Amino acid sequence: MSMVANGLCGQKQGFGVKADARFKPVGIIEIVVPEGYDHTTCLNSFRRVHREEFEHFHHEISDQNFNRSTIMLFSDFRFVVEILQLQVKISSDEGLDFLSSRRAVLVGAQGLILAYEQGYDQLPLGRRGLAFDEKEALPIIDSYRRIPFICPYSTGGHEFDLAHFDNGLVVGDCLLAFHSLG
Repeated sequence: MSMVANGLCGQKQGFGVKADARFKPVGIIEIVVPEGYDHTTCLNSFRRVHREEFEHFHHEISDQNFNRSTIMLFSDFRFVVEILQLQVKISSDEGLDFLSSRRAVLVGAQGLILAYEQGYDQLPLGRRGLAFDEKEALPIIDSYRRIPFICPYSTGGHEFDLAHFDNGLVVGDCLLAFHSLG
């Protein structure tokens, strides 16, 4: 039985909080940080391996720009990732507050690539899947604080891009809420 069917996405969420009408649960991904994972080089390695799968891969997504991670990931860390689709427009600060209320671990771009590699088929097509880090850990690029996202398409030509923190999140965007399993 899937975790969704078991009630993780029900009225009383499996993460100790009540449902929030602003967000619709649309999927769950289980992630294990692989053996040999190196947090300090994973983004550049991901680019080398997966670049051809993306029509747009923002040139500023690199280990150098995302080197202030709040959480360093190590081999064998385990996560359940809730995919929560926005039903209303909210600010990025509201998104961070929501993730905090769910006790989500903020893993940023490094967690996002693991969600892509291990749960691509769960990511909603044509929707931005955003993975936050603490606001101060998000890089400032072209004078804007940036949030990494992946937007998969059924025809290929996916996007790995950076949203502007100050622009907020729009209806249809999906927050990826990472929950540590140890």
